[in-house]
Amino acid sequence: MRNWKVERVMESYIYGNLEVMCLWIKDGMVEPIPEMQEVLDMGIPHQFAPYFI
Repeated sequence: MRNWKVERVMESYIYGNLEVMCLWIKDGMVEPIPEMQEVLDMGIPHQFAPYFI
């Protein structure tokens, strides 16, 4: 990926998910793992879905 816009979108997705996961862990991981995975999957930018799913 040499397109800077695509790189920034990917970074925002990755760093955003990292923050969400840290908060989830800090808050005691109340939500089940499969449901958290579903939430994170819902945020995948449509252009990148083929690479993650």
